[in-house]
Amino acid sequence: MKVVEAAKKYMSRLPFDIYINEYPTGDFNAISIPTGNGILCLFHTGLLRLLYLVSLSSAYMVSSSEEGITYIDPVKRPREESREYLSLCMTTQLIIDYLLHRNLNARVLQGYHHDTWGLIVAWSLSYSMKAFVIAHEIGHAILGHLQKGKTRRIPTSRGPITGISQSHKDEYEADLWAQSILLKSDKKGKALFGLSGGGLSFLIVYLMILHIRKKIMKYPDLPLSSTTHPSTTDRIKALDTYLESHYKDNSENELLAPTAMLWRVQDLIARSEIQITHDYLKVYPPDDIR
Repeated sequence: MKVVEAAKKYMSRLPFDIYINEYPTGDFNAISIPTGNGILCLFHTGLLRLLYLVSLSSAYMVSSSEEGITYIDPVKRPREESREYLSLCMTTQLIIDYLLHRNLNARVLQGYHHDTWGLIVAWSLSYSMKAFVIAHEIGHAILGHLQKGKTRRIPTSRGPITGISQSHKDEYEADLWAQSILLKSDKKGKALFGLSGGGLSFLIVYLMILHIRKKIMKYPDLPLSSTTHPSTTDRIKALDTYLESHYKDNSENELLAPTAMLWRVQDLIARSEIQITHDYLKVYPPDDIR
């Protein structure tokens, strides 16, 4: 994968092999497990598919013309014509299916058509998020976190597995290490949509999940964070600050336009009212939806 190639390029060599697979870890994330032959990186089952489908549902907001690509509709439209409302409803439905049933059915998106560029943006978004998660796990290994952390037993549907507990400091360090690799990859490449927004995009999707979980479970005081990682909003702020210090001109900022689109969907989710009754979903959006 591109991120592994970049890590090898900007270091003399990776001192281990990396193995990647899906496993029901029970968490919206990935975990790294040191083995005798290298590092085993396990994505929670369905995570990669969720990232791709949420990228697709958010990309309903993308439109293109001879003048370029538009990510956020500048014109306020009736709700039945609103691309933002469509993105909001489809993204909410996908995440609820993931939370309640672990059932990710792409048929939710059938009957609605993307702009051609929307499909390209969706693929690029999901790829960049996957790249960040892998780079984050590589970062834990490179920075020595897997050697100094304490082992922990992680219950899964297939029996417990042994992982390594990380401190919040370790998580921030792995985030920034991963971000540096994605930035270096983009600066050397000529991709229309780079990898640099992958970290922010991944954390934004996680924030969407936390907001929706808080709404549908009716726990207003539920924290917007996980038990094993720092606050999601704090991680977003740290990556945003890092990117601001490294991106100096508009041509580089354009690489983050798809991430800004995801943030808009997240903001709409956070300010919407969600009701579920007998398998019926109703989303009441904020007044400024376009």
